[in-house]
Amino acid sequence: VGEGGRAVGELEAVRELVQALHLGAQGAVGPMVEECLDRPADVGETEREGRRECELILETLFGLSRSEIYLNQIIPPGNFSRFSELIQARKKRIPLAYLLGRAPFWDAELEIQSGVFIPRPETEILVESFIKMGGFRTQTPFKFLDLGTGSGNIAVTVAKLFPRAEGVGSDLSGEALETAS
Repeated sequence: VGEGGRAVGELEAVRELVQALHLGAQGAVGPMVEECLDRPADVGETEREGRRECELILETLFGLSRSEIYLNQIIPPGNFSRFSELIQARKKRIPLAYLLGRAPFWDAELEIQSGVFIPRPETEILVESFIKMGGFRTQTPFKFLDLGTGSGNIAVTVAKLFPRAEGVGSDLSGEALETAS
């Protein structure tokens, strides 16, 4: 129970509703992107990058496509605070992948959490080299070990590309092993 005998959750809902009513047409998603770009270098390195990061946060939070964001889809008032929290965290330079809980690698989106390195596009070159120099065919059975597996991006990708392969991911970090599994 919070202030004046009201439940804290109820107060939060009232605050969100007042904020939504106060915002009126500003409750549309498009203007929220514009608002988060008041200082684009705070969100991304450039205005374009900052805009795209805001869009990705909105897409993830609200399940909207990029085009729906700009068609002024209205979002439920309860989501304003979560959007604001993520933008504030991004302004503190917390990596976007950690905020979204996912990162692209190869042809997949992998789960990511803090404490695990974010898969880098450059690591895809390692997978490409493995494919070219390994001499394996798609249906060739083989075994592999991914030492320092991190998010499991290499092991997962190799296992998808070579369905008859058997792989083991190993890491000293419990967080990494939890993420990779």
